[in-house]
Amino acid sequence: MIGIPVEDLSPLKGMQLESLSLSPLKLNREDFNTLSKLKVQYLIGPGDPADQAPEQFFQKYLKILDA
Repeated sequence: MIGIPVEDLSPLKGMQLESLSLSPLKLNREDFNTLSKLKVQYLIGPGDPADQAPEQFFQKYLKILDA
C-alpha cells in the first residue's frame, strides 16, 4: 500500500496478513492504533527492511507523529 492514499485502515482488521507495506508519514494516531491490532509479522515503510517487525515500525514512526 506504499503510495496509495488510504482514508480508513479498519478493513485490514479482518484480513490475515503476514506482511504490510504502507506509507507511515500520512498516518494519524487512529491509524497507528488500528495497525497495532493487526497480527502481521512484518510492518514496513518505504526504504525499511523487508523483515522489519511491527515493534520496530512503531518505534521509528511514532516518534515522527509525536514530533
